[in-house]
Amino acid sequence: MAQDRVIIDFLSIVDDLGRAFEELKLQQLPQDVAAHFQGISMIVKNLDALLKKYEIEEISHKGTFDPQFFEAVMQQESPDHASGEILAILQKGYMRKGRVLRPAKVVVAL
Repeated sequence: MAQDRVIIDFLSIVDDLGRAFEELKLQQLPQDVAAHFQGISMIVKNLDALLKKYEIEEISHKGTFDPQFFEAVMQQESPDHASGEILAILQKGYMRKGRVLRPAKVVVAL
């Protein structure tokens, strides 16, 4: 349980780095900055390996809303989706050894 608390605090850093990495991937970077991007890429890869080592996995967002794994922070009408279907992930959720560390924050269809 003590490890879980530390891991939960650590997940916000994982989120921030992941968002920065995804944004950088979309940019046309100058050559001198591209080398830094490769360094960030290695850090992200190492973080993923660390999460795997401690059996931390991202909660899959496919399917319908389940309050055990998700926190609905918004509802939205969508003619293309069934009521309760997850439309978007606002914050990733994580599990460890079958237990939810942090539920995913999602947008759900009305």
